[in-house]
This record gives sequence, C-alpha cells and structure tokens, in this order.
Amino acid sequence: MPALNKGHAEKSAWPFLFGTTGAKRCVSRIPLDSSAELLWRAGRAGTHIGTLCNLIYNQLGEAGVRRVLGVLSLTKKFGLAAVEDACAAALEMGVHEYRFVRRYLERGPQLTLRQVDPLIRELVQYHDLINLRTQEPEQ
Repeated sequence: MPALNKGHAEKSAWPFLFGTTGAKRCVSRIPLDSSAELLWRAGRAGTHIGTLCNLIYNQLGEAGVRRVLGVLSLTKKFGLAAVEDACAAALEMGVHEYRFVRRYLERGPQLTLRQVDPLIRELVQYHDLINLRTQEPEQ
C-alpha cells in the first residue's frame, strides 16, 4: 500500500480508508424537504404510485428514497399507466417493494384477449368464410 503524504488531506485522497462512498453520502444528505417533494411527485404521478411510495418511505425511512426514485424512473421506461397498474397489483397483494414492481413490469402483466372494436367479427364468421372460399366447386 502506498504511503500517505504528510501534511495533505488524506481523507479526500483516500476516501475508501474512511468508509465513505458517494452513494452513502448522497442518501444521507437528502433534506427532509426534498424527500417530501419526492413523495409529492409520486402522489401526482398516480394514486397507487403515491400510496406505494409513501408505504416504502414509511417502512424504510431515508433508505427508501432511492427505491421511490426507482419507482418514478420506471414511469419513464414503461409508461405511467403500466406502472400505475403494477403498483395497484403490489398494493393488492400486500407487497410494498420496488423490486416487485420492477419485476412485474419486466415480465409483463398477463393480458387477456377481448373484443375491443365492434368491427371485429366473431371467429366463427371468419371460419365459415374461409371454408366457403376454399371449397371446390361442384361439377
């Protein structure tokens, strides 16, 4: 290990010796005002998103700030409606974790097929049309 120079600020030159890293300092430096603003932003994003973020912050305190930021960043990647549905599923199941919401979105919710437009006909009608067109003409 190299020798430390005498008379210099060893703390700034060797941060790993003192156990301070940027991530730890960043989380502990967040003032209460900004965490309140963060929860306000989460509430404005959606009712389920705000509820889940408040629960995460109440359970973990300042350590939950990064998880709340993670939930909000998921809205940029997956869209607001998808994250709102994922948070609703998490609240319904009683799982108040960022990790659940992220995995739920990555795996994709199970979509159900349904008839959305009245112009879409029943499959039986298409089946009959195909059978009618593929029949050989009788001679």
